[in-house]
Formats: sequence, structure tokens, C-alpha cells
Amino acid sequence: SYPMLDLMAQKRNKEKSFIFSAEIADEQKVDLLQALLTYKIIDEWVIYILPYTQGNGISLIDRFMASLWLLNTVHKYKNGICRMIYSR
Repeated sequence: SYPMLDLMAQKRNKEKSFIFSAEIADEQKVDLLQALLTYKIIDEWVIYILPYTQGNGISLIDRFMASLWLLNTVHKYKNGICRMIYSR
């Protein structure tokens, strides 16, 4: 089976909305995000930035944003978590 092709077919066959959730929390999962962007499966994405004091984390925004994405919403919670919603 080819998971990315299956996902593309599912999105194409849906009438209006199609939600696919993927957690990209480390460098090993960035390849999945790259494939989703390459095949233009993503129309909108929600990024949560968590307060983290150890390590450097990964910067998905710098890697994949370019000029293709428009920041629609930013919400910062009391606990330090920030949610950003981008769309094409």
C-alpha cells in the first residue's frame, strides 16, 4: 500500500472538507510534513508552539512557510502555549 497516494485519493473523493491530523514533533516526522506539502494535501495547518526549556526544538515555520502561507489567527494561552493557524 502507498499511504500518501491513499491519502490523496481520500481527499480528492471528499465533497467539501477533509481533516487529516498529523503530529510533527521531531526531526523524524518532518519528512511526512514535506510530503504533505509537496503533494499540496495541506490547505490549512495549525501550529502549536509549546514552552520548552531544554534543547533547541525544530523550526517548521522557517523551513516551510515561504510566501505560500498566510497567518490567519494567533492565540497565546496563559500557560505559554501559542496556537497559530495558517492557510494558503
